[in-house]
Amino acid sequence: MRRTASIALLCLGLAAVAACTTKTGPLADGDASFVADSGVEFDAGGDATTSDAPEEASADATEESRAPDATFEASAEASPEPDSAAQDAPTDSVVEASPETGAEASVEAGIPDAGPDAARPMCVNPATDCPTSLTLCKVPVCTGGVCAIQLASAGASCNDQGGIVCDKYGDCISSCNDMVLDGNETDVDCGGPYCDAAFKTCADGKHCLVGGDCFDKVCTGNVCQPASCSDGVKNGTETGVDCGGSCSDAPTNQACPSGDICYTATDCQSGECNSSDTCVQRANGEQCYNGGANCQSGFCANVTNGLGSICCNTACTGSCQYCGGGTGLTDGVCGQVPAGPAPSGQCAANGVCGNDGNCTAAGTCEQKPTSDNCGPTCVGTTLTASGFCAGDGGCGGAVSDCTPYACSTIVPECNSNCTTPSDCAPGHTCTAGSCM
Repeated sequence: MRRTASIALLCLGLAAVAACTTKTGPLADGDASFVADSGVEFDAGGDATTSDAPEEASADATEESRAPDATFEASAEASPEPDSAAQDAPTDSVVEASPETGAEASVEAGIPDAGPDAARPMCVNPATDCPTSLTLCKVPVCTGGVCAIQLASAGASCNDQGGIVCDKYGDCISSCNDMVLDGNETDVDCGGPYCDAAFKTCADGKHCLVGGDCFDKVCTGNVCQPASCSDGVKNGTETGVDCGGSCSDAPTNQACPSGDICYTATDCQSGECNSSDTCVQRANGEQCYNGGANCQSGFCANVTNGLGSICCNTACTGSCQYCGGGTGLTDGVCGQVPAGPAPSGQCAANGVCGNDGNCTAAGTCEQKPTSDNCGPTCVGTTLTASGFCAGDGGCGGAVSDCTPYACSTIVPECNSNCTTPSDCAPGHTCTAGSCM
């Protein structure tokens, strides 16, 4: 069966007819090519190409049969009548050479055009179609079907990258470093729960809501206050609450009790700062600074020879007792002093026959010797005549009662008359110069 291919080619330019070549005849088993100066080449073996487009269209032809699903058309002004065979053929695949360009060819086969100019959306739902962002400050969006990034507003909240607020560059940063009053700050880059936790508290004079917003932990009238030794807060150079550090110095002189932190002995009431930087109570035998409360025993007692006071095992307040500092005494242990001068403040001389200022070997205050003269004395209503000391603090002279008169306040004898009731013994009155 013979096949006739009728092809009309349009050639641009004035020499269209001369430039066109048509070859008609039976097709052999090999290839038969049809070439037009327009740039369209038809290969009877099945290829149709253009110089401008990447698409290729093919149609097979054999000498014995006609392809039922492909018709080759070449439209030209010189061929107004289409080939009848072409009209009768199916049109699932059409290769066209445009009369306007003479160089473009397209393939239509019931599928979308996959050419480079085809518009295909990249995304519809940015949450599922676009790459996720590592920060809340950069939000994936679809713009014209294309994935893009939109920056969150500066100051927007975030909780990634170690920050809490977005900056204008799309980074989640700490609001305590952006030189702007934002987030929950009480003043620029300080105060508020977040900055306080980051040790970005406010300086004196800055705004605050609670003491924790301030460097010195005191917020009064919504303003941070400077440290003092009476604000009830450990601040400034203090090692304890309102004590230690500069508070230990004059004029406050407020050293810390045992258990408080210290850096030097002067920070502590006890004068003892141990290797753990803690004020501790002092052991027996160590010097007392502020009474027994700073001694482990609870007692601070005197020592001999004017050496001051030390922590002692007892109160050690009996006559002729010391807690150390003398012969036969152990520091920190209360003991009896040897016979001789009494410790300061003990056995002070009193009365004609009383203490003489010394201690006995028995640890008692020594009395004036019995060889000392005494009297007369009159005390209350008792008259003691002249005599010798009895060795017990009293005088050994004769004793008599002045009642109803009292002892004279001028001389050591009984009154013999009265001018006021005080001249009379208790229970008696002064009447007409006599005690009745």
